[in-house]
Amino acid sequence: MGMKIGDNCSIQSGVICDYSHCWLIKISNNVTIAPQAYLFANDASTKMINNYTKIGSITIEDNVFIGARALIMLGVTIGENSIVAASSIVTKPIPPKSVVDGNPARVITTIDQYEVSQNKKFNDNTTKINNRTYTIGGNISEVSKREV
Repeated sequence: MGMKIGDNCSIQSGVICDYSHCWLIKISNNVTIAPQAYLFANDASTKMINNYTKIGSITIEDNVFIGARALIMLGVTIGENSIVAASSIVTKPIPPKSVVDGNPARVITTIDQYEVSQNKKFNDNTTKINNRTYTIGGNISEVSKREV
C-alpha cells in the first residue's frame, strides 16, 4: 500500500501503522519499533466538526528506537540516532540524536549524554549485558533461560 520500510528493521508484535494512509509512512534503516507502538498519519478529530480529516507524513530516520506503546502522530519526523521512550506521545518533530519522553514528548537528553550515563551503569558491574544468543531469535538455550 506504499509504506516504505528500510533495511534491518525490527517491528515487534502489535505495532499499528495507519493502514488508511500507510503510503505517508517512511521507516528508514536500522529502526526498532517495540510492541504496541502506534503510527498515525491522520487525525480524524476534526471530521465531525469541519467534515475533514487532517493527514500528514511520518518519517522515522535511520537508527531510531521507538519504545513500547509510543504514539507517533502525523507531521512528525524522528531524527536519526534517536530514542523515543515507552508510552511517549510524539506530536512534533524530534531532532537527530535526541532522547524524548512524555506526553507530549520532549527532549530529555542527547544520545551522547545518554550513552555516557548508560556506560557508567554497565561499567559498575551491577548490570549484565546479554547478546543476541539470549533471545528467541538467537535460539536461546534452556540453560541460558535459567541463567537470565
